[in-house]
Amino acid sequence: VAYTFDAGSNACLYLLESDVSAVLSAINHVFPPANDSVEYLKGLPVNIDPLDKKVTESLAMKPHEPGSLKFIIHTQLGEGPQVVQDLDQHLLTPAGDPKFLNPRHDN
Repeated sequence: VAYTFDAGSNACLYLLESDVSAVLSAINHVFPPANDSVEYLKGLPVNIDPLDKKVTESLAMKPHEPGSLKFIIHTQLGEGPQVVQDLDQHLLTPAGDPKFLNPRHDN
């Protein structure tokens, strides 16, 4: 597992697809979802296997209070960088300035 953080407190984990279930099991053990959490696991569907007893015993961390993590988004890598030919799809104006998302601006 490799990880990074965005500019805030959001962690991004990179791992093999074959390890997703086991890693989510460990995360759920250490950071259990809140009892009333409807959408704790978002994104791509995944079956989470029960955590192996040996793994539970080897974890140096005790479970945190339920709901410490608000949610997890399970995604996968995309196709990578692409050349966008349609100018309407660009995020920048032809001058290289950011387009405004506010419809009141003409860009």
